[in-house]
Amino acid sequence: MLVIGVGCAHGRSLKYGDEHFERGNYEAALRSYRDAQIARPGSQEALQRARRAERLLVDDALVALDKAVDGQQRVEVALGRVDEVLGLVRSDDLRQRLTTRFGSAVLTLADRFRGEGRIANALSVLDHAQLVVDAHPRAFGEGFREFSHRVSELERVWSEELVGRAHAAMEGGRPASAALYGAMAQSLDATVLSVGVADRFAREVRQRHGWSIVAEYVNPSRVKGIEAAVRARAPFAAIGFGVDVREFQYEADLNLDGSEPRLERWEEAEQRSEEYQSGTREVSNPAYVDQRDELLRAEESVVRLERDIAKSEHALHEHRREYREDERKGLPTSLSSTRIEREEERLSELREDMIDARYRVEREYLELQRIPPTLLEPVYSMHSYEVIAQWAELSATYDVVVDVPGVAFEHTGSVEVAERDVSFRHRAQRELDLGARRDPLPRESVLGDRFEASLAEEVGAEVLSGFDGYRRQWASRQGSAVERVEALATYILLSPQRVDASLSSELARLSGIPAPEVVLTRLVASPGPRVSMRE
Repeated sequence: MLVIGVGCAHGRSLKYGDEHFERGNYEAALRSYRDAQIARPGSQEALQRARRAERLLVDDALVALDKAVDGQQRVEVALGRVDEVLGLVRSDDLRQRLTTRFGSAVLTLADRFRGEGRIANALSVLDHAQLVVDAHPRAFGEGFREFSHRVSELERVWSEELVGRAHAAMEGGRPASAALYGAMAQSLDATVLSVGVADRFAREVRQRHGWSIVAEYVNPSRVKGIEAAVRARAPFAAIGFGVDVREFQYEADLNLDGSEPRLERWEEAEQRSEEYQSGTREVSNPAYVDQRDELLRAEESVVRLERDIAKSEHALHEHRREYREDERKGLPTSLSSTRIEREEERLSELREDMIDARYRVEREYLELQRIPPTLLEPVYSMHSYEVIAQWAELSATYDVVVDVPGVAFEHTGSVEVAERDVSFRHRAQRELDLGARRDPLPRESVLGDRFEASLAEEVGAEVLSGFDGYRRQWASRQGSAVERVEALATYILLSPQRVDASLSSELARLSGIPAPEVVLTRLVASPGPRVSMRE
């Protein structure tokens, strides 16, 4: 039986592999051929078919590389395809063929990007290629360092170019560009200090174009909360509150007026009905019943096969008796021989079916043992109870006016802070897990604190919204490519956590620095002489 089972698995895997191969799914075909090799070790038929599938997979990866070199396909897609194929192919000669072409294509793309001045793209290709090399050391060899050496060379060249750009920006009075190029240069080479301290240029931009908020006509008891709300945004938005006005070029006046908070309290009672689980009962498990029926059907199949085998054995016995009778009488035996062969084939098929049927019975029986015959079903009861709701609400309206050179806005809004305690009266309170009635009503001081916090949050959001509109004047400023880089870098530095993706992409295209908002955000969030971007 074991020989028959292994043989069936081998043939079945080959069949599935051929079906996948005909549909062009060479990966699935290769996996099926590998399954056939496991089922029958040393199978030359499975080995040859697996080799053919590997060859076509390699050809597919080579075509992807050629398309990437010709600009007809994305480079990362082609490199990812090579990574997948190297994980599937086992033939050394096919691996060698693919890795040779892979190295040539990667270096060609890197040299092309470098010649076009797109050093960031060249580094991205080499980084991706190095990841593929690290994932498949056997295919490339332990000592393969071509890509890492080229990365070091390009980083040095790019660092020198960025240093030159940073110096030009410093001399041209463009501190935002100097911060961007200097930070990127220092991330590539920690020894680059001749471009100045990048975070100092960033602070200069933020102080030159930021706001200093001065509160006027604001209740002194509310200044503290508003000040905290604005300062919480200071690390990423160039806004200060209550600081030395000399630290910023622009001073904004904050006026806050409105009605005094009003406190209202009341109590509500409501009658409700609700179901709750009062117990459980045992019921039959539908899954167990279905599985039991499956077992009975499997056993019936065995009984039918036993009957068919007995009939077939009896018929074979009769055919052999007829054969011997014809042979004794000297009559032709061809008809009897044919009947014997057919019956033997039928009997062989029935016995194979019997093996499968008995395996099925065993499988269904084991599955039945895994399923519990009964389940616990919840029983629900209905109860009525009374809900007591105690309310306390604090509300007020306010007007916010922020005036800064170049922009002004006014906002009128309201703040409502409510607190509610709910209790239940019912004899089944423990079963329903209902809370007890609580006294007294919420403290006015707690509601007052919440009102102040909400008010401060609203005012902080309004200030930030106004500043966001103010800083967008740099996003709309046109000019040469150099002037546009300075304008966009200034726009990002003023509030780097609120950057439009289209403007970030434009700055990346003009400056050649990938994800420039990340460079500038790290520069503002973690000031220092070096911002690591390629570790």
